[in-house]
Amino acid sequence: MLEISSKENKIFKRLKKLSENPTFRKNENQTILEGEHLIECCLQSKVKIHALFIDKSTQLKTYQNLLASVEKIPHYLLSSSLMREISFLNSPPRLLAIIDIPVTDFDEQKNLNLFIDDVQDPGNLGSIIRSAQAFNVNAIYLSVNCADVWAPKTLRGSQGAQFSIHCHEKQDLVSLVNNTSLPVFALDLQGTALTSTQFKKDMIIIIGNEGNGINEDLRQLVKSKISIPMHISVESLNVASAASIMMYEYNRQYQ
Repeated sequence: MLEISSKENKIFKRLKKLSENPTFRKNENQTILEGEHLIECCLQSKVKIHALFIDKSTQLKTYQNLLASVEKIPHYLLSSSLMREISFLNSPPRLLAIIDIPVTDFDEQKNLNLFIDDVQDPGNLGSIIRSAQAFNVNAIYLSVNCADVWAPKTLRGSQGAQFSIHCHEKQDLVSLVNNTSLPVFALDLQGTALTSTQFKKDMIIIIGNEGNGINEDLRQLVKSKISIPMHISVESLNVASAASIMMYEYNRQYQ
């Protein structure tokens, strides 16, 4: 097990770049995982792990089973200070891993499919993906300007749900809506109340940007718009909360 003690180490520099630079992640088709849970999700999905990084102060026997399952992968020891250089968490993880970003084939559009239009915050996106897994969404399609599905912050928010639900990035949602045979519903403040809406078994729900909602070109294509009834003192909900309510209601109708 090799020890990395300097910020100038080329392996550490690459690790930090994967953590911070979305363009570099895309070009390398790799990202990093923080913590035991995400690494275990990755192992279950059989996505390739390239390297494992362990906090030098960790008692290795704590992770005996996990380490045994990745014994053929290069292992590196990092000091706690170097771990903090990589992680944005207040309490940095004891384990990090570099993995391949999975390549996903397009899914048959059945049951509920989620279209996400320009959601910017990785934490919001991660929460939406986690809820999508909880409510058995078939697949997620994300517009070109959405937050990075495989960014460390998105992965933390989703708790690794990306490994169990297909997320198709950089999609032309207008083109997809124009070419689908499925009914399309959109979350919109001016829509029909969710409590009065009967969903279809096979369908699409569109979730829009945190501040601006769904872009106008997409909005014009959608006839079925839905709003969430709220107390008059509340103008709107966080996009992840609103998306979760929509997915829950679909699941309630067709569980």
